[in-house]
Amino acid sequence: ISFQGQPHLLRASRLVSIMRGGAAIFGNSKGSAMTYALSEQVGKTAVFISHNWVVSRTKKFLCLAVHFNANLASCVAAAAIVVIFVASDMGLLPRLAPRDGRATGDGICNTLLPTPIFFLVVFFRYD
Repeated sequence: ISFQGQPHLLRASRLVSIMRGGAAIFGNSKGSAMTYALSEQVGKTAVFISHNWVVSRTKKFLCLAVHFNANLASCVAAAAIVVIFVASDMGLLPRLAPRDGRATGDGICNTLLPTPIFFLVVFFRYD
Protein backbone atom coordinates (compact mmCIF):
# COMPACT_ATOMS: atom_id res chain seq x y z
CA ILE A 1 0.00 0.00 0.00
CA SER A 2 1.35 3.39 -0.90
CA PHE A 3 0.22 6.65 0.60
CA GLN A 4 2.57 8.61 -1.60
CA GLY A 5 1.02 11.93 -2.45
CA GLN A 6 -1.83 11.41 0.04
CA PRO A 7 -0.32 11.81 3.51
CA HIS A 8 -3.71 12.62 5.05
CA LEU A 9 -4.69 8.96 4.56
CA LEU A 10 -1.87 7.59 6.72
CA ARG A 11 -3.30 7.65 10.24
CA ALA A 12 -2.42 5.67 13.32
CA SER A 13 -3.40 5.40 16.95
CA ARG A 14 -0.95 5.43 19.81
CA LEU A 15 -0.59 2.19 21.75
CA VAL A 16 -1.77 3.88 24.94
CA SER A 17 -5.10 4.70 23.20
CA ILE A 18 -5.54 1.12 22.08
CA MET A 19 -4.62 -0.48 25.41
CA ARG A 20 -6.53 1.88 27.69
CA GLY A 21 -9.38 0.28 29.60
CA GLY A 22 -8.34 -3.27 28.79
CA ALA A 23 -8.34 -2.52 25.04
CA ALA A 24 -11.87 -1.14 25.30
CA ILE A 25 -11.67 0.09 21.72
CA PHE A 26 -11.95 -3.56 20.59
CA GLY A 27 -15.21 -4.02 22.49
CA ASN A 28 -17.34 -2.72 19.62
CA SER A 29 -16.82 -2.99 15.87
CA LYS A 30 -18.68 0.24 15.16
CA GLY A 31 -16.45 3.16 14.33
CA SER A 32 -17.34 6.66 15.44
CA ALA A 33 -15.98 10.17 15.42
CA MET A 34 -14.59 9.44 18.88
CA THR A 35 -12.63 6.37 17.75
CA TYR A 36 -11.43 8.23 14.65
CA ALA A 37 -10.24 11.04 16.91
CA LEU A 38 -7.99 8.53 18.69
CA SER A 39 -5.92 8.36 15.51
CA GLU A 40 -3.68 11.04 14.09
CA GLN A 41 -1.90 11.71 10.83
CA VAL A 42 1.59 10.18 10.86
CA GLY A 43 4.57 9.97 8.57
CA LYS A 44 5.08 6.27 9.27
CA THR A 45 3.85 3.55 11.59
CA ALA A 46 6.10 1.65 13.96
CA VAL A 47 3.71 -1.28 14.44
CA PHE A 48 0.67 -2.38 12.52
CA ILE A 49 -1.94 -4.24 14.56
CA SER A 50 -4.35 -6.24 12.48
CA HIS A 51 -7.38 -7.83 14.08
CA ASN A 52 -10.72 -9.40 13.37
CA TRP A 53 -13.99 -9.29 15.27
CA VAL A 54 -14.19 -13.06 15.83
CA VAL A 55 -11.44 -12.95 18.45
CA SER A 56 -12.66 -11.58 21.76
CA ARG A 57 -11.50 -8.27 23.14
CA THR A 58 -10.04 -10.10 26.14
CA LYS A 59 -7.83 -12.32 23.99
CA LYS A 60 -6.67 -9.34 21.95
CA PHE A 61 -5.83 -7.42 25.10
CA LEU A 62 -3.94 -10.35 26.63
CA CYS A 63 -1.84 -10.85 23.50
CA LEU A 64 -1.05 -7.16 23.14
CA ALA A 65 -0.36 -6.71 26.85
CA VAL A 66 2.13 -9.56 26.96
CA HIS A 67 3.75 -8.58 23.67
CA PHE A 68 4.25 -4.92 24.51
CA ASN A 69 4.66 -5.05 28.31
CA ALA A 70 6.47 -8.30 29.20
CA ASN A 71 9.98 -6.83 28.96
CA LEU A 72 9.19 -3.88 31.20
CA ALA A 73 7.26 -6.11 33.60
CA SER A 74 10.24 -8.48 33.84
CA CYS A 75 12.59 -5.60 34.62
CA VAL A 76 10.26 -4.14 37.25
CA ALA A 77 9.77 -7.56 38.88
CA ALA A 78 13.54 -8.19 38.87
CA ALA A 79 14.15 -4.78 40.49
CA ALA A 80 11.48 -5.60 43.07
CA ILE A 81 13.19 -8.92 43.82
CA VAL A 82 16.48 -7.12 44.48
CA VAL A 83 14.82 -4.51 46.72
CA ILE A 84 12.86 -7.19 48.59
CA PHE A 85 15.98 -9.33 49.03
CA VAL A 86 17.99 -6.43 50.45
CA ALA A 87 15.13 -5.33 52.72
CA SER A 88 14.62 -8.92 53.94
CA ASP A 89 18.35 -9.33 54.55
CA MET A 90 18.35 -6.12 56.60
CA GLY A 91 15.46 -7.42 58.70
CA LEU A 92 12.98 -4.86 57.40
CA LEU A 93 10.54 -7.45 56.04
CA PRO A 94 8.98 -10.47 57.75
CA ARG A 95 10.49 -13.95 57.45
CA LEU A 96 9.24 -17.44 58.14
CA ALA A 97 10.59 -19.22 61.20
CA PRO A 98 14.02 -20.83 60.66
CA ARG A 99 13.99 -24.53 59.82
CA ASP A 100 16.43 -27.25 58.84
CA GLY A 101 19.12 -25.77 61.10
CA ARG A 102 19.35 -22.49 59.21
CA ALA A 103 20.05 -19.25 61.06
CA THR A 104 17.22 -17.34 59.37
CA GLY A 105 13.93 -18.23 57.78
CA ASP A 106 12.87 -17.71 54.20
CA GLY A 107 11.54 -14.31 53.25
CA ILE A 108 7.78 -14.15 52.74
CA CYS A 109 7.72 -11.07 50.51
CA ASN A 110 10.22 -12.40 47.97
CA THR A 111 7.91 -15.37 47.45
CA LEU A 112 4.62 -13.49 47.35
CA LEU A 113 5.27 -10.12 45.67
CA PRO A 114 7.27 -10.46 42.40
CA THR A 115 4.62 -12.36 40.44
CA PRO A 116 1.75 -9.95 41.22
CA ILE A 117 4.08 -7.02 40.44
CA PHE A 118 4.87 -8.58 37.05
CA PHE A 119 1.19 -9.02 36.19
CA LEU A 120 0.22 -5.56 37.42
CA VAL A 121 2.72 -4.01 35.01
CA VAL A 122 1.66 -6.30 32.14
CA PHE A 123 -2.05 -5.60 32.51
CA PHE A 124 -2.23 -2.05 33.87
CA ARG A 125 0.73 -0.24 32.34
CA TYR A 126 -1.53 1.96 30.21
CA ASP A 127 -4.33 2.57 32.74
